[in-house]
Amino acid sequence: MAPKMTSSHRPFTISFRARLDVPKFWVPTNYRRWTCTRQTMLAPEFPLPESTLLRGPVQYNGFDGLFLLHSAIAIGAAHDSAERYPPPRCHPQTRKVVFEIILAWTKNAPRGSRVMYVQGEGGSGKTAISQTVAEYCAHTGQLGASFFFAHNKGDLSDGRLLFPTIAYKLAKVVPDLRVPISKAIQSDTTILSDEPEVQVEKLIIEPYRTIPHPPIPTLVVIDGLDGCEGTEMQQRILTLIAQLVIVHRLPLCFFITSRPNPAIQALFDGPIFDKMATRIPLELFVSDADMRTYLRSEFLSVRERWHAAIPEAWPSTDAVELLVGKSRSAGYLYASTVIRYVDDPRGDPVQRLYELATTTEFLTDPGRAAHLWVDVGTHHAELASGCIRYIGEILDGLDDINLATYQYVRQRWTEHLQRAVPTPILLEQLGDVRFVYSRTLSEVQIVISWLQCHPDVPSEIMRLWQSWAGELLHLQQPL
Repeated sequence: MAPKMTSSHRPFTISFRARLDVPKFWVPTNYRRWTCTRQTMLAPEFPLPESTLLRGPVQYNGFDGLFLLHSAIAIGAAHDSAERYPPPRCHPQTRKVVFEIILAWTKNAPRGSRVMYVQGEGGSGKTAISQTVAEYCAHTGQLGASFFFAHNKGDLSDGRLLFPTIAYKLAKVVPDLRVPISKAIQSDTTILSDEPEVQVEKLIIEPYRTIPHPPIPTLVVIDGLDGCEGTEMQQRILTLIAQLVIVHRLPLCFFITSRPNPAIQALFDGPIFDKMATRIPLELFVSDADMRTYLRSEFLSVRERWHAAIPEAWPSTDAVELLVGKSRSAGYLYASTVIRYVDDPRGDPVQRLYELATTTEFLTDPGRAAHLWVDVGTHHAELASGCIRYIGEILDGLDDINLATYQYVRQRWTEHLQRAVPTPILLEQLGDVRFVYSRTLSEVQIVISWLQCHPDVPSEIMRLWQSWAGELLHLQQPL
């Protein structure tokens, strides 16, 4: 007896795209695209539920939920998505210490911490690290799913698509999950539009409970969580991950990266993640040697592409060292942008590198940097933030102080601040009491003047700096 139809299972016709060289009723097994009257779905990972010999129109009643689930995922968010090609990857001779830590964690995660959190500023190479980890674990069979968030990129910024995407990918690598996930959607197709909490329960937790012998823990890579729209959604995602790992003890491990973000940092500093997450602050692993290796490798590729147009001795050691020094504040973002600028076919690589060696602000000159131009205010906010971070490391008792970097930071951080726009990270640093109380009166006056130019900044930051200015003025008064 056929199952009773419900309003959520209204039939709709699927018409398969025909090929010119075969009869119209034949559907090739490696071609899984069909157009529905209500939506378009792509399902290359799973076989068709019936024979591939089709005669006449097919009535799809919603009884294979995985096909419907595919319509609710972010296709371009996966590490191997064509939309992200070519993806960023780490140079094999860089980040060695970081990868040793990460790979050791992936092997021990089933018996230890199930969450690894990698934090780094923009341009620190987080996405390249996530890509390399995802590719390595896919090769070893450990990867269950990957989701690469991106700021203001539609589906790639939508946190509501995260868990349906994870469930769909898990059904691909864990065969025992396919039937229960499919049945969950068959029984209630509104799951696809429900809140993340309901989706996690119905598409991940309950399907895992049906497996008699839990599989080996699989890894889920979530890159750039700060790119997810809405701080509330970011915190909900982390809370749900904690429930999966701590409360329900599912065989899942999570590798998460993010820029410094107050909402995300608050949860990782809280009691839930404090003892269960392994953290890697990337700023502790930035080395001149890695940057030097990266730049020399990329310049070699540029020279090979341009052949005889570039001499073999290019670039000079002095030019590379200069760029290494400039990259200390902005990291790999600066270095990779330099490579793209030098390698632009509309210019001469030798001449462009010479220009970079003779100026410090090429990225903020729209006439010279063209499409690589960056917003001046944001650029200087990042530089000021990098200087303040280095000062914080000195206050923490940094042993290996680079004299050139220290002199630059002391002389230039206020110059960058005066040209910066307020950003959450910068404001958070300016609200650090220890940093404030370590500044001189001249520096304090510059900060107060800058804060007055931006009346929307939190008033408590202004009061903090004004209070310290008063203390310094009092100390200068004669006894």
